[in-house]
Amino acid sequence: MKAVKRWLLARVEVYRDFPQYFMEVKNSGWEMLWGPAPIAILFSIYAVIGSMGLSFFLLGFALACIVAGYLIWRPYYQRFSPRLCLTKDLFLLEVRRFIRADNGEFVASEPTCFIQVQAKCLTEKPVCGCTAQLRRIRGLKDGQWIECAKESLKLTWSPEDTTEETIYPEIPRRLNVAWVTHRFGFMPGIRGNAQERFVFSDEGPLRFDIVVFSQDYSPVMLTVEAKVSTWGNGERPPELEGTLLLDEMNLQTCVHHERLSEN
Repeated sequence: MKAVKRWLLARVEVYRDFPQYFMEVKNSGWEMLWGPAPIAILFSIYAVIGSMGLSFFLLGFALACIVAGYLIWRPYYQRFSPRLCLTKDLFLLEVRRFIRADNGEFVASEPTCFIQVQAKCLTEKPVCGCTAQLRRIRGLKDGQWIECAKESLKLTWSPEDTTEETIYPEIPRRLNVAWVTHRFGFMPGIRGNAQERFVFSDEGPLRFDIVVFSQDYSPVMLTVEAKVSTWGNGERPPELEGTLLLDEMNLQTCVHHERLSEN
């Protein structure tokens, strides 16, 4: 008897999500209205006022099944398809960056302000192979944006300074666009000795044109504009003003000023 009861409970367990099913139907009602519903309405009208042959009946039934199946499949496809998004948040992170001597030892530290943007995964499948290329750097001169650097540079991800990352759901990652110090000025967020070739000592504004690539999603392009508002006295990093742009349009940037503890 207990075995029969367990078997019945197992069969009934399949239908425990019926309330959620009806809620999904309610939420997708508008899509269903413009999906199989028009086909069913036209099919019914023709059945009433016209003479319906078997071939027309099978054609209408097949079309309704195809559209209904597509509407069932589409949410699952979107849910498990990688999708990368760059938020409208721009982070200005104040840290003390250590200086490495020629022998490899750290000899001093200097206050530095990092310019970072945030990338996140919008679906339940991780976005793999995320890399970012700094396409060019532009400076404002006589009201015109002039190219200061045309070479493509591979940017790094914070905090490990890696050039390639996998971005998981609910775990956003920050991209290092550039950093600013009193000693050098603006420097792009790249690794190695190449960064010494791209130093901009003026206060800006500068525009950093970036494209983010991933394995299974289309490239995302953006521009970060930044300038020094106050250089300060050297005890703290220069104070910056920043804006995030997408296709040359302002995203109403939400700027976050952060400072890491020195302890």
